[in-house]
Amino acid sequence: MEFKTKAALAEWANDQTMAEIAAYYNGLPAVKPVKRFESRDVAVTRIWAALSPDKPKMARKSKAVDKKAASGRKSGKTAAKKISSGRKKGTATVRDEAVKLLSRASGVTLPELMKAFKWQAHSVRGFISILQSKHGHKIESSKLDGVRAYRIK
Repeated sequence: MEFKTKAALAEWANDQTMAEIAAYYNGLPAVKPVKRFESRDVAVTRIWAALSPDKPKMARKSKAVDKKAASGRKSGKTAAKKISSGRKKGTATVRDEAVKLLSRASGVTLPELMKAFKWQAHSVRGFISILQSKHGHKIESSKLDGVRAYRIK
């Protein structure tokens, strides 16, 4: 089957099942076989690219790279530089503000921290744990009138 335009290919694809489209694609020379396509548009684009070898193919990131970027994980020093450069100088981080609240003589209660950062209780407790384990703060926890309070020793 020969298609003169991508639109003609798209019109043909609209009349086919996704399984038939995948079977057609898998029958093309020099393509990596697929089980299925995400959508008809993706299928048409991939088939058109396979049928047009004279056009340069665009390099596509692997899904592992896309997932890593979506997860927000740092990937080496360049990501750390990008993250740190995105913040204006002189602006306090969440950690700075939390340490400031925890440094008060009376400390800070769990509900106050929840309200200040718009976090849930389990997130605040996890953050307190990180401050102790990774940032070396000695944090004292106490319960006054049934309300949990924290302060830096």
